[in-house]
Amino acid sequence: MERGGIFMSQISVTLLGAPSVQQDGRLICFPYRKAEGFFYYLCVKKTGTREEVINILGAGNDETIAKKTLRDVIYTVRRLLGEDALTVIGNTAVQLSPDCHLAMDIDSLTPDNIADCYSGRFLQHFYIKNCPEFEQWSERLQADYHNKYIQA
Repeated sequence: MERGGIFMSQISVTLLGAPSVQQDGRLICFPYRKAEGFFYYLCVKKTGTREEVINILGAGNDETIAKKTLRDVIYTVRRLLGEDALTVIGNTAVQLSPDCHLAMDIDSLTPDNIADCYSGRFLQHFYIKNCPEFEQWSERLQADYHNKYIQA
């Protein structure tokens, strides 16, 4: 897809079952879990404040480490998916770029097709060491999607 002469890649994200990211059909391998988890979090939330992201990634109370962690995950996602994949909003938030062509399996779920499309729990077997806030967030979504599947 083109925008002003610039090719915008298609990013496909699978969040049900074993999570994965593909860009233009090529599997993306994140070098570390925090960057991958950060990307999945933004896929679902679309926008996150810096404080939310720092908390979800378990960066703790040390402000210097927290800011470095945030910079590192933003840099990593941009390096893997392109500079235009994320938009940083001043000093307050980060979001998936509105121009990012993102297709997620969970976006196509409806009460009519969930029984056929449900391929496993949300972020199945994906964990980030020492990130209890991320675990709580993903477990809530696991339960929500699993309950929708059971009801169908």
